[in-house]
Amino acid sequence: MISAVAAIEPSQRELAYALFDSISRKLSYASRTKYLDQLIGPILFRWVACEVSLVSLLEVQEMFGFNSAKPKNFIEHICSWLLLFLILRGDAADLNWISKVLLQPLSAVIKGYFVPIFGLSIAARCGTGPEKDLAETVLYESVLQFGEISELERDDLIRKHMLCGSYGLQQKGDEHLARRSSSRRRRSAPGRGAGGDHPPVCSWARTCLHRRISVLQ
Repeated sequence: MISAVAAIEPSQRELAYALFDSISRKLSYASRTKYLDQLIGPILFRWVACEVSLVSLLEVQEMFGFNSAKPKNFIEHICSWLLLFLILRGDAADLNWISKVLLQPLSAVIKGYFVPIFGLSIAARCGTGPEKDLAETVLYESVLQFGEISELERDDLIRKHMLCGSYGLQQKGDEHLARRSSSRRRRSAPGRGAGGDHPPVCSWARTCLHRRISVLQ
């Protein structure tokens, strides 16, 4: 990865920036930043998979168009992708490091980025890639553990942020999760029927899911 080389070897940084500038111009992007923003998911996935230090990622944040004096802004920008990749690996140390940079408890960070974490997890769970089983662990265990979220709280977050109204469930992963959640709610609240007050859990549009999950494979 050119970006990793630039982070680890300061002497190669200007060359890497110039290379990305050249590529972005040839591909008719308005700037290097616009070009790299389209690649941020795959870059972060490989960064985490190769166990490159997140601290070194801050060394090249200017490459992505961010001021090095304000690392919090850069971390906030990449958290929608980065958090899930770290959760998939069970990387508690780096997750705690992110919470320190953001000046928030880890549980608050997880809850704040619950929608992208859940959406990418569902996409991975419904896919055929090697992350399929890990994604199920994220949905039922990891996100609850790191976010200090109960199963009922998780289900409420899903209903609050990812509603579909009368369209119902459209994907197997959502249906499976909704069925388990509904079962738990009936056990905790006797007498509530299938037509209770809560609308069904929503699934993301299939094209959006395919676009975002492609970086995981």
